[in-house]
Amino acid sequence: MVMSTARVQKLLDPKTMKVVDGNVQVQTRQALNNLKVVLKAAGSDLEHVVKTLVFLKDMSSFMAMNQVSGLSWWPL
Repeated sequence: MVMSTARVQKLLDPKTMKVVDGNVQVQTRQALNNLKVVLKAAGSDLEHVVKTLVFLKDMSSFMAMNQVSGLSWWPL
């Protein structure tokens, strides 16, 4: 079992170590990509994630965030 807790203040691209700018969908995609890297390093993947918790600055961004997030958990 792997437990990862992270407080994301800046979304870094691990390849460039630069902050990723963009809308909530770009930021969500980067956060999930970063999570995949952490899970892979621990010998796991998204299929084994039981729970996530997302904090949004603006709830009007929920649908856009959920659109990207949903595709990552259950690819069509």
